[in-house]
Formats: sequence, structure tokens, C-alpha cells
Amino acid sequence: MRIGIDARMLRIDCMHGIARYVYELIKNIVEINDSRCKYFIFVAKDFEFFNLTTSVNVNFISTDSKWLSIKEQCELSVLIKKYKIDVFHATSFVVPYFCSCKLLVTIHDLNHLVRRKDYKLVHQLYYKMLVIPKLKKAAGVITVSEYSKKELIHKLNVPKEKISLTYNGISNFNLFSNIEIKKTPKDFIFALASHKPHKNTLTLIRAYTISTVNCCLVLLGTLDKKSKQLVESYNMAKRKEVIIILPNASDSFLYELYCRARVFVFPSFFEGFGLPPLEALACNTRVISSNTTSMPEILGKWPIYFDPTSIQQLTVALDNSHNLGPYSDYEKEEIAEHVKKFSWSVLARKTQDVYINCFS
Repeated sequence: MRIGIDARMLRIDCMHGIARYVYELIKNIVEINDSRCKYFIFVAKDFEFFNLTTSVNVNFISTDSKWLSIKEQCELSVLIKKYKIDVFHATSFVVPYFCSCKLLVTIHDLNHLVRRKDYKLVHQLYYKMLVIPKLKKAAGVITVSEYSKKELIHKLNVPKEKISLTYNGISNFNLFSNIEIKKTPKDFIFALASHKPHKNTLTLIRAYTISTVNCCLVLLGTLDKKSKQLVESYNMAKRKEVIIILPNASDSFLYELYCRARVFVFPSFFEGFGLPPLEALACNTRVISSNTTSMPEILGKWPIYFDPTSIQQLTVALDNSHNLGPYSDYEKEEIAEHVKKFSWSVLARKTQDVYINCFS
């Protein structure tokens, strides 16, 4: 069986979200090394193999088209025919209109449908006119949480029997347990920053600026213009860098930030899965999370939940963060059992089973 996988979004400087999902899927599929399946991984022209081992059953195919481009529609269709693909796995909301083989689509969330206002008209039309119709004709659909599965059934009328659930996994942060800790403040609140509206970073910054928290806020990532201005004015008023913005960093530094933080905050309005707070939880770090969409399903009973539309609720949670203290040994054991449900190797094996079922 010849399987094509769209991995053109993989970049060594951008290994989060969908890119992380695709990277871990390929990495673990290579390790399975099942002779029944021959893989053709479609990657960008400047793709680097960063820590991906090769296999006789895995071929990396260089492409000219960029991810999320008009040209990709023609090129993907040509490559599917050229390599005689039996099952093509569209790992994101990018699907080939002309697909001469069985089509499998991973839908991580319905953000494009539920929060249309966050997206340009061209993206709304693409989702409505291409993605949704192709979903209904696809041989199979993969999603990453029970929440997203229910959304697909109720909002898009995708048949329940067509949907496969494969939870995302968490990285093996134990590999970094011996790193030298020296880069972070002594006491800080940690969050990932994003310019995307649904990530709700601005609400976190506003809540922090009116809170009585006595430690820094460390944000890893990029901010939109309004968030940048608020950070700059607040730091200027305090006459010191109270809110620290860090660029995207390596997994080892991310592990350090998770472990050193007083608390990790995840204020997102909408998530199909929500990997960062689960990673923080796996590091035994206290988590303050929004109470919407998939978050309670993925994180369980351990976070402090708040309504992401309420700055007041988040402010109170931040103010109380100094009273939380570390998890007890019993809680740590419970958390360890909980995070075992989320494994990249299990995801890879289940996904391969879906390939086989789609083909047959």
C-alpha cells in the first residue's frame, strides 16, 4: 500500500501546532517500519531532516509549492498520480481538489467555521467551498479529541463511523532533565504568546497588568500590534521589564520554562486539543486554563479553570497563583497516569491502522 502524507508545513523554526503533529506522526511511523506500507512524505524544497531517521519504506519527496498556496492544488494532484498513491493523508485543512486515490483528512478543530471573524474572506471561502465538501467525500477523517469529533458530527454532519480519534501525544521531556537551569527569572508566570485572536493573549496581558501578582510574566512567541503596545507601555510605567517576550525556542528551553514557572497560563478561546497546557501538566507545573472546548477533556481535574471572556476571573486566578504550591506526591502519580493516555507512538499506530482500513 502506497501512502502519501502532506508534510510541507514542517520547518525547523516552527515546530508547534500542526507541524508538531505531522513531525511526530512521521517520526513514529518510521520507527514502526511496517513492510505493508510504503510512505511518500511530501515536504518543502528547503526541508531539513532534523532528527528524522530514514527507512526503506519511507521516501521524502521534495515539492515546489508552498503550504497554503494556489500552486499546491495542481502539484499535489500531479504527485499523487506520479507516485501511484493509494491513500493520501491531508494532515491539515489543506486538501487536494483533484485526488485520484482514497483521501484521509485530519481535522484538528473547527476554528475556521466557529470563529469565522478571525479569518480573511478567502480562507472562509476555501473552507466552505473546498474543505467541507471534500470531508463528506473522504474515505476517512481523523480528529484529535472527543470534543472535535462531536463538532464534526453535529456541525458538519460527518458520519460517526467515518471518524477516527487519535489523541495527540506529549514530547519526552525526560531527555532534558539534566540541563543546566540558568536562563529564566527566579519566579515567573509563563504562557505562550500568539498573534492569532483565538489564542486570547491580549486578555492575559490585560489581566496581568491589573493583578497584584508579584512576579514577572514570561511570554514565548509573537504578539500582535495591540498586545505589543500594551506590554511596552506597562514596562515603561514600571521602569523595568516586568513582562518579558522571548522568541520561539528549542524543546529543551521550553522544558526549562515549564518546570521553572510558578504557573502556566492558557487563555485560549478555542482548541481542538490544547497541547501546551498538557505538556506543562506533565512537567508537574500548575496550570491555569480556559474552561472551553476540549480543555477539560484533555487536562482533567488538575488546572484552575476560568472563563476566557472574563478578565476578572483570570485576574483572580493570577492573584491566587502564589498560594497554589507544588502538587502532592499522590497528585503527581495521578497526573502521570493521566498523561499516559497521550502518546505519539500510539497515535502513529492508530493512524497506520486507519490507512489500512481506508485502503481496504
